[in-house]
Amino acid sequence: MILSTNQLLDCPVMSLQTSKEVARASEILVNPDNFKIVGFVLKGDKLDLDPSILRIEDIRELSDIGFIVDSSDEFIGTEDVLKIKKIYDKNFELVGMNVVDDLKHKLGKIDETFFSTETFEIAQFSIMQPFFKRISESDLLISQNQVIDVKDDTIVVASPKAKASERKSTRRRPHSSKKLATAEQID
Repeated sequence: MILSTNQLLDCPVMSLQTSKEVARASEILVNPDNFKIVGFVLKGDKLDLDPSILRIEDIRELSDIGFIVDSSDEFIGTEDVLKIKKIYDKNFELVGMNVVDDLKHKLGKIDETFFSTETFEIAQFSIMQPFFKRISESDLLISQNQVIDVKDDTIVVASPKAKASERKSTRRRPHSSKKLATAEQID
């Protein structure tokens, strides 16, 4: 299922041990290399660490009452896991990033992201177009697999109008090294 990441912000974190809310998700930690949600920065008066992080691996379930975890012992600090620290220190935020296509046309800014509940990977981006384009067109919805490159404040996506041979950039995702056989090789 695909849901808006906005639904995760301020989401309660419930402990099975105490059957109570122990924190709330205040920020989403996204790995900029693969758009996977790796965890959540938490807020709450019952937290021992500041900041406290809830890793995706430590979530038992995402339900209508919030994230379900065994206990608050699952929360870590930013120094506990090197991978989490690197992502936390990057302060990578998708919402507000500029989006351009590979032909250098400005498409707009990301105003919402959507994730897969199965993989916790960002699947789509809603792009708010510049003011004059919004008058005649609606917002764009771009799939994560259209992303070619991620820069500090800009995401480059494949243009639907450009042919593959015209694209100057290579795709971020590695492609198979298998070559297709020509008709002569098959005979």
